[in-house]
Amino acid sequence: MFIEALKREDIELASKYFMLETDTQDPDYLTRGKIFSALENYKTQNKLGGLISILSTLKPSRSNQSLDDGDYEFVSYDKDENVEITLLMVLNKQSNIWKIASL
Repeated sequence: MFIEALKREDIELASKYFMLETDTQDPDYLTRGKIFSALENYKTQNKLGGLISILSTLKPSRSNQSLDDGDYEFVSYDKDENVEITLLMVLNKQSNIWKIASL
């Protein structure tokens, strides 16, 4: 659904798949301001297509066995099997909803 939102260039919806900023010292505390800005930059620079292409190749990480029960990592590998991009999903155990923690 995150990728579908990006395909529609719906940055507002796509940003909602990310966790809120929890650093109380950060100006974006309890918002998704940083990720919204980053995705908006991809859009204005016409780079969403490249991001979508990479995200579409994500596979479960080979190292997922070492992550907590509430974390799940996806990776994209380049042609030389080097990690190109990592996406970390975290389960909010109170709401039982998965959110993107980092990309």
